[in-house]
Amino acid sequence: DPAELNGTIVGRATLHNYDQVERFNLHLGDHVTLEKGGEIIPKIVAVDPTKRHSAAQKIKPPQCCPSCGTSAVRFQDEVEWRCPNSECPAQQKEQILHYVSRRAMDMDTIGPALIEQLMTKNLLQNAADLYLLRHEDLSGLERMADKSAANVLSSIEKSKKCELAQFVHALGIANVGEKTASILAQHFGTLERLMSSTPDDFEKVEAIGPVIAESIIDFFQDQRQRQLIADFLERGVSPAEVKILEIVDSPFSGKIVVLTGTLSEPRDVWKKRLIQAGANVTGSVSKKTDFVLAGENAGSKLEKAEKLEVAVIDETTALNLLEQIS
Repeated sequence: DPAELNGTIVGRATLHNYDQVERFNLHLGDHVTLEKGGEIIPKIVAVDPTKRHSAAQKIKPPQCCPSCGTSAVRFQDEVEWRCPNSECPAQQKEQILHYVSRRAMDMDTIGPALIEQLMTKNLLQNAADLYLLRHEDLSGLERMADKSAANVLSSIEKSKKCELAQFVHALGIANVGEKTASILAQHFGTLERLMSSTPDDFEKVEAIGPVIAESIIDFFQDQRQRQLIADFLERGVSPAEVKILEIVDSPFSGKIVVLTGTLSEPRDVWKKRLIQAGANVTGSVSKKTDFVLAGENAGSKLEKAEKLEVAVIDETTALNLLEQIS
Protein backbone atom coordinates (compact mmCIF):
# COMPACT_ATOMS: atom_id res chain seq x y z
CA ASP A 1 0.00 0.00 0.00
CA PRO A 2 1.14 3.61 -0.53
CA ALA A 3 2.99 5.11 2.43
CA GLU A 4 3.86 8.64 3.54
CA LEU A 5 7.55 9.47 3.21
CA ASN A 6 8.92 12.90 4.12
CA GLY A 7 5.62 14.62 3.44
CA THR A 8 4.66 12.86 0.19
CA ILE A 9 2.72 9.69 -0.57
CA VAL A 10 4.93 7.04 -2.19
CA GLY A 11 3.29 4.17 -4.01
CA ARG A 12 6.25 2.78 -5.92
CA ALA A 13 10.03 2.55 -5.63
CA THR A 14 12.00 0.92 -8.42
CA LEU A 15 15.23 -1.06 -8.20
CA HIS A 16 16.90 -2.03 -11.49
CA ASN A 17 20.39 -2.81 -10.17
CA TYR A 18 20.56 -6.60 -9.80
CA ASP A 19 23.79 -6.32 -7.81
CA GLN A 20 21.76 -4.42 -5.21
CA VAL A 21 18.92 -6.95 -5.48
CA GLU A 22 21.44 -9.69 -4.72
CA ARG A 23 22.96 -7.78 -1.81
CA PHE A 24 19.52 -7.38 -0.23
CA ASN A 25 18.64 -11.00 -1.10
CA LEU A 26 15.27 -9.70 -2.25
CA HIS A 27 12.29 -12.04 -2.66
CA LEU A 28 8.86 -11.40 -4.13
CA GLY A 29 6.55 -9.92 -1.50
CA ASP A 30 9.35 -8.69 0.80
CA HIS A 31 8.78 -5.85 3.26
CA VAL A 32 11.36 -3.14 2.61
CA THR A 33 12.47 0.16 4.14
CA LEU A 34 12.51 3.23 1.92
CA GLU A 35 14.19 6.59 2.15
CA LYS A 36 14.40 9.52 -0.24
CA GLY A 37 17.73 9.79 -2.01
CA GLY A 38 18.64 13.48 -2.15
CA GLU A 39 15.26 14.17 -0.51
CA ILE A 40 13.57 13.37 -3.85
CA ILE A 41 13.82 9.82 -5.23
CA PRO A 42 12.42 6.94 -3.12
CA LYS A 43 14.96 4.14 -2.80
CA ILE A 44 15.12 0.78 -1.03
CA VAL A 45 17.69 0.78 1.76
CA ALA A 46 16.85 -2.37 3.74
CA VAL A 47 14.73 -5.53 3.76
CA ASP A 48 13.05 -7.30 6.68
CA PRO A 49 13.53 -11.06 6.15
CA THR A 50 11.54 -11.89 9.30
CA LYS A 51 8.33 -10.94 7.47
CA ARG A 52 9.14 -13.03 4.41
CA HIS A 53 6.71 -15.82 3.42
CA SER A 54 8.32 -19.25 3.53
CA ALA A 55 7.36 -19.91 -0.10
CA ALA A 56 8.57 -16.54 -1.41
CA GLN A 57 10.59 -16.76 -4.62
CA LYS A 58 13.97 -15.07 -4.92
CA ILE A 59 14.15 -12.27 -7.51
CA LYS A 60 16.50 -13.28 -10.31
CA PRO A 61 17.79 -11.43 -13.39
CA PRO A 62 15.79 -11.98 -16.59
CA GLN A 63 16.91 -14.91 -18.70
CA CYS A 64 15.55 -13.53 -21.96
CA CYS A 65 14.03 -10.42 -23.49
CA PRO A 66 10.25 -10.28 -22.85
CA SER A 67 9.72 -8.74 -26.29
CA CYS A 68 11.76 -10.85 -28.72
CA GLY A 69 12.90 -13.80 -26.58
CA THR A 70 16.63 -13.25 -27.17
CA SER A 71 18.85 -14.34 -24.26
CA ALA A 72 19.66 -11.40 -21.98
CA VAL A 73 23.32 -10.46 -21.54
CA ARG A 74 25.31 -8.44 -19.04
CA PHE A 75 28.36 -6.65 -20.40
CA GLN A 76 31.58 -6.32 -18.42
CA ASP A 77 31.63 -3.45 -15.89
CA GLU A 78 27.88 -2.85 -16.31
CA VAL A 79 25.05 -3.59 -13.88
CA GLU A 80 22.26 -3.72 -16.47
CA TRP A 81 21.01 -6.83 -18.21
CA ARG A 82 20.30 -6.06 -21.85
CA CYS A 83 18.72 -7.53 -24.95
CA PRO A 84 21.54 -7.70 -27.55
CA ASN A 85 19.13 -8.02 -30.48
CA SER A 86 19.32 -4.75 -32.42
CA GLU A 87 16.15 -5.74 -34.32
CA CYS A 88 14.13 -6.28 -31.13
CA PRO A 89 10.71 -4.62 -31.70
CA ALA A 90 10.68 -3.10 -28.21
CA GLN A 91 14.12 -1.54 -28.75
CA GLN A 92 13.16 -0.25 -32.17
CA LYS A 93 10.02 1.36 -30.76
CA GLU A 94 11.95 3.06 -27.96
CA GLN A 95 14.63 4.25 -30.39
CA ILE A 96 11.96 5.82 -32.60
CA LEU A 97 10.25 7.39 -29.58
CA HIS A 98 13.58 8.89 -28.52
CA TYR A 99 14.23 10.16 -32.04
CA VAL A 100 10.91 12.04 -32.23
CA SER A 101 11.01 13.32 -28.63
CA ARG A 102 10.93 17.03 -27.83
CA ARG A 103 14.60 17.27 -26.83
CA ALA A 104 15.67 15.33 -29.92
CA MET A 105 13.98 15.93 -33.31
CA ASP A 106 10.85 17.43 -31.70
CA MET A 107 8.08 15.76 -33.72
CA ASP A 108 5.25 16.48 -31.28
CA THR A 109 2.57 14.93 -33.49
CA ILE A 110 4.08 11.44 -33.20
CA GLY A 111 3.52 9.40 -30.05
CA PRO A 112 3.66 5.80 -28.82
CA ALA A 113 0.23 4.81 -30.17
CA LEU A 114 0.99 6.01 -33.71
CA ILE A 115 4.41 4.34 -33.73
CA GLU A 116 2.80 1.10 -32.50
CA GLN A 117 0.27 1.17 -35.35
CA LEU A 118 2.89 1.93 -37.99
CA MET A 119 5.16 -0.86 -36.77
CA THR A 120 2.26 -3.33 -36.67
CA LYS A 121 1.47 -2.51 -40.30
CA ASN A 122 5.19 -2.82 -41.23
CA LEU A 123 5.30 0.81 -42.31
CA LEU A 124 7.99 1.60 -39.75
CA GLN A 125 11.04 -0.47 -38.83
CA ASN A 126 13.37 2.32 -37.74
CA ALA A 127 13.36 6.10 -37.38
CA ALA A 128 14.60 6.68 -40.94
CA ASP A 129 11.39 5.09 -42.26
CA LEU A 130 9.47 8.09 -40.92
CA TYR A 131 10.73 10.01 -43.96
CA LEU A 132 9.12 7.50 -46.32
CA LEU A 133 5.60 7.86 -44.92
CA ARG A 134 2.88 9.12 -47.27
CA HIS A 135 -0.51 10.65 -46.57
CA GLU A 136 -2.31 7.44 -47.58
CA ASP A 137 -0.17 5.44 -45.13
CA LEU A 138 -1.45 7.57 -42.27
CA SER A 139 -5.02 8.51 -43.19
CA GLY A 140 -6.26 4.92 -42.91
CA LEU A 141 -4.99 4.45 -39.38
CA GLU A 142 -7.16 4.48 -36.28
CA ARG A 143 -7.98 8.01 -35.05
CA MET A 144 -6.07 9.54 -37.94
CA ALA A 145 -8.16 11.95 -40.03
CA ASP A 146 -6.81 13.83 -43.05
CA LYS A 147 -5.85 16.88 -41.00
CA SER A 148 -4.04 14.79 -38.40
CA ALA A 149 -2.16 12.94 -41.14
CA ALA A 150 -1.14 16.26 -42.71
CA ASN A 151 0.11 17.52 -39.33
CA VAL A 152 2.24 14.40 -38.87
CA LEU A 153 3.79 14.76 -42.31
CA SER A 154 4.40 18.47 -41.70
CA SER A 155 6.20 17.67 -38.45
CA ILE A 156 8.37 15.09 -40.19
CA GLU A 157 9.20 17.48 -43.03
CA LYS A 158 10.09 20.27 -40.58
CA SER A 159 12.53 17.98 -38.76
CA LYS A 160 14.71 17.61 -41.87
CA LYS A 161 16.27 21.01 -41.19
CA CYS A 162 17.78 20.46 -37.77
CA GLU A 163 20.68 21.42 -35.55
CA LEU A 164 23.65 19.06 -35.53
CA ALA A 165 23.38 18.64 -31.75
CA GLN A 166 19.71 17.70 -32.14
CA PHE A 167 20.49 14.97 -34.63
CA VAL A 168 23.44 13.56 -32.67
CA HIS A 169 21.28 13.37 -29.55
CA ALA A 170 18.43 11.79 -31.52
CA LEU A 171 20.67 8.97 -32.77
CA GLY A 172 20.59 7.45 -29.29
CA ILE A 173 24.33 6.85 -28.85
CA ALA A 174 25.05 5.21 -25.49
CA ASN A 175 26.25 7.71 -22.86
CA VAL A 176 25.55 10.69 -25.16
CA GLY A 177 22.81 12.92 -23.82
CA GLU A 178 21.66 16.37 -24.86
CA LYS A 179 24.55 18.23 -23.22
CA THR A 180 27.23 15.89 -24.59
CA ALA A 181 25.70 16.09 -28.08
CA SER A 182 25.98 19.88 -27.91
CA ILE A 183 29.64 19.66 -26.87
CA LEU A 184 30.37 17.30 -29.77
CA ALA A 185 28.59 19.55 -32.27
CA GLN A 186 30.54 22.61 -31.15
CA HIS A 187 33.86 20.77 -31.28
CA PHE A 188 33.54 18.82 -34.57
CA GLY A 189 31.22 21.15 -36.50
CA THR A 190 29.88 18.57 -38.96
CA LEU A 191 28.45 15.07 -38.83
CA GLU A 192 31.17 13.84 -41.20
CA ARG A 193 33.99 15.01 -38.91
CA LEU A 194 32.30 13.44 -35.89
CA MET A 195 31.75 10.12 -37.66
CA SER A 196 35.42 9.90 -38.66
CA SER A 197 36.79 10.91 -35.24
CA THR A 198 39.51 8.93 -33.47
CA PRO A 199 40.38 8.38 -29.78
CA ASP A 200 43.06 11.09 -30.11
CA ASP A 201 40.42 13.56 -31.32
CA PHE A 202 38.31 13.03 -28.20
CA GLU A 203 41.24 13.65 -25.87
CA LYS A 204 41.04 17.29 -26.98
CA VAL A 205 37.34 17.59 -26.11
CA GLU A 206 36.48 18.92 -22.66
CA ALA A 207 34.09 16.67 -20.67
CA ILE A 208 34.45 13.68 -23.03
CA GLY A 209 36.12 10.84 -21.15
CA PRO A 210 37.31 7.45 -22.47
CA VAL A 211 33.99 5.67 -21.77
CA ILE A 212 31.94 8.19 -23.77
CA ALA A 213 34.57 8.30 -26.51
CA GLU A 214 34.47 4.53 -26.86
CA SER A 215 30.67 4.56 -27.09
CA ILE A 216 30.76 7.16 -29.87
CA ILE A 217 33.50 5.40 -31.86
CA ASP A 218 31.77 2.01 -31.53
CA PHE A 219 28.48 3.52 -32.67
CA PHE A 220 29.89 5.09 -35.81
CA GLN A 221 31.91 1.96 -36.68
CA ASP A 222 28.75 -0.17 -36.58
CA GLN A 223 27.75 -0.73 -40.20
CA ARG A 224 24.05 -0.89 -39.28
CA GLN A 225 24.24 2.54 -37.69
CA ARG A 226 26.19 3.94 -40.62
CA GLN A 227 23.51 2.62 -42.99
CA LEU A 228 20.78 4.14 -40.83
CA ILE A 229 22.53 7.53 -40.93
CA ALA A 230 22.98 7.20 -44.70
CA ASP A 231 19.23 6.56 -44.99
CA PHE A 232 18.47 9.67 -42.92
CA LEU A 233 20.66 11.83 -45.14
CA GLU A 234 19.38 10.30 -48.39
CA ARG A 235 15.80 10.97 -47.27
CA GLY A 236 16.42 14.65 -46.68
CA VAL A 237 17.66 15.06 -43.10
CA SER A 238 20.24 17.86 -43.15
CA PRO A 239 21.97 18.68 -39.83
CA ALA A 240 23.26 22.25 -39.97
CA GLU A 241 27.02 22.76 -39.86
CA VAL A 242 28.26 24.41 -36.67
CA LYS A 243 30.95 27.05 -36.70
CA ILE A 244 33.76 25.53 -34.65
CA LEU A 245 34.83 27.68 -31.74
CA GLU A 246 38.39 28.89 -32.21
CA ILE A 247 40.18 29.22 -28.90
CA VAL A 248 42.05 32.52 -28.66
CA ASP A 249 44.59 33.85 -26.17
CA SER A 250 43.03 36.03 -23.46
CA PRO A 251 43.15 36.78 -19.71
CA PHE A 252 40.76 33.78 -19.37
CA SER A 253 43.08 31.30 -21.15
CA GLY A 254 43.50 28.22 -18.98
CA LYS A 255 41.37 29.72 -16.20
CA ILE A 256 38.51 27.96 -14.41
CA VAL A 257 35.36 30.10 -14.41
CA VAL A 258 32.03 29.55 -12.64
CA LEU A 259 28.81 31.38 -13.56
CA THR A 260 26.26 32.29 -10.90
CA GLY A 261 23.22 34.51 -10.49
CA THR A 262 21.03 36.11 -13.17
CA LEU A 263 23.08 37.47 -16.06
CA SER A 264 21.94 40.01 -18.66
CA GLU A 265 22.50 37.45 -21.43
CA PRO A 266 21.69 33.72 -21.46
CA ARG A 267 24.25 31.55 -19.71
CA ASP A 268 24.87 29.58 -22.90
CA VAL A 269 26.02 32.83 -24.56
CA TRP A 270 28.44 33.58 -21.75
CA LYS A 271 29.65 30.00 -21.61
CA LYS A 272 30.42 29.90 -25.33
CA ARG A 273 32.11 33.31 -25.13
CA LEU A 274 34.34 32.21 -22.25
CA ILE A 275 35.20 28.84 -23.80
CA GLN A 276 36.20 30.64 -26.99
CA ALA A 277 38.46 32.82 -24.82
CA GLY A 278 40.20 29.71 -23.51
CA ALA A 279 38.36 29.31 -20.20
CA ASN A 280 37.16 26.08 -18.64
CA VAL A 281 33.60 26.77 -17.45
CA THR A 282 32.56 24.53 -14.56
CA GLY A 283 29.50 24.28 -12.34
CA SER A 284 30.95 24.41 -8.83
CA VAL A 285 33.31 26.65 -6.89
CA SER A 286 36.51 25.21 -5.40
CA LYS A 287 40.02 26.32 -4.45
CA LYS A 288 40.99 25.72 -8.08
CA THR A 289 38.42 28.23 -9.39
CA ASP A 290 40.03 31.38 -10.84
CA PHE A 291 36.97 33.57 -11.46
CA VAL A 292 33.32 33.61 -10.45
CA LEU A 293 31.21 35.64 -12.88
CA ALA A 294 28.33 36.82 -10.71
CA GLY A 295 25.04 38.30 -11.86
CA GLU A 296 22.08 39.50 -9.81
CA ASN A 297 20.71 37.37 -6.96
CA ALA A 298 23.85 35.22 -6.77
CA GLY A 299 23.58 32.71 -3.97
CA SER A 300 25.68 30.01 -2.34
CA LYS A 301 28.33 29.94 -5.10
CA LEU A 302 29.10 33.59 -4.48
CA GLU A 303 29.28 33.01 -0.72
CA LYS A 304 31.67 30.10 -1.21
CA ALA A 305 33.83 32.14 -3.62
CA GLU A 306 34.15 34.93 -1.07
CA LYS A 307 35.00 32.42 1.66
CA LEU A 308 37.72 30.87 -0.52
CA GLU A 309 38.90 34.32 -1.65
CA VAL A 310 38.22 33.52 -5.31
CA ALA A 311 38.13 36.54 -7.65
CA VAL A 312 34.51 37.63 -8.21
CA ILE A 313 33.79 39.69 -11.33
CA ASP A 314 30.67 41.15 -12.93
CA GLU A 315 29.71 41.18 -16.60
CA THR A 316 31.28 44.59 -17.27
CA THR A 317 34.62 43.45 -15.89
CA ALA A 318 34.41 40.20 -17.86
CA LEU A 319 33.73 42.10 -21.09
CA ASN A 320 36.68 44.42 -20.41
CA LEU A 321 38.93 41.40 -19.95
CA LEU A 322 37.61 39.87 -23.17
CA GLU A 323 38.51 43.05 -25.03
CA GLN A 324 42.16 42.30 -24.24
CA ILE A 325 42.09 39.27 -26.56
CA SER A 326 45.18 39.24 -28.76
